[in-house]
Amino acid sequence: FVEVRSGAHAREQIFFHRSKLSGMRANELVAGAQVEVRVRKDSGGRLECTTVRLKANDPSSSSSSSNGESAVMENGVTLPCFSMNMPFAGLLAHGIKSIESRNHTMFEGTEGKIALLHVGMRTYPDGGKHRAILSHGDPHNHLPGMTDEEIDRLTALPKGFSRGSVVAILELGPTRLASLEERSTDAVQRGCCAYGAEMGRYLTEVRRSEWLVHPTKARGFPGLKTATV
Repeated sequence: FVEVRSGAHAREQIFFHRSKLSGMRANELVAGAQVEVRVRKDSGGRLECTTVRLKANDPSSSSSSSNGESAVMENGVTLPCFSMNMPFAGLLAHGIKSIESRNHTMFEGTEGKIALLHVGMRTYPDGGKHRAILSHGDPHNHLPGMTDEEIDRLTALPKGFSRGSVVAILELGPTRLASLEERSTDAVQRGCCAYGAEMGRYLTEVRRSEWLVHPTKARGFPGLKTATV
């Protein structure tokens, strides 16, 4: 993401996809670098970057550092972070799981915020119910079911990523208290990858997700805390 400043104090964090980088590769951009961006509103009315390029003669660029890795660490970004076990962490980072559910208001007040996703060491034992939901799809919204091969890929971590790491960056949406009837609809069950009676009562929209260029090792933790990448 980039932080756009307007005026002396107003700041806004805007998510961008690595495909919007102009004239550089993703591993050449370090946290804290000054960039020039073009922004517009997407179909949902949210600001998005259409082009991101390094500002000329910026000393923060990786090409001006003798050690790119240490530059990233020294200029690390600290953001809210939560931990989740597989397979749901993989589904969330891949953009398939678009709803987070909890039985408490952990995500209240985070609408529009950027957060990090940590993958825990364990596998959550849901008895394969997420696979049944994904293979069924959402016929009402013309969303077809997935094959076993697709589900296998989307519940796995990319090469070079492992459990016990911060792996992705997310943009969070609103949180609402949902009835069992709403939670049991195909659309919500597909977005949460869980059945209505088994998911949490508070639903939080996950607007966007993107894998980090490099994972960051960290210990897991309950709730919403902070991590630096």
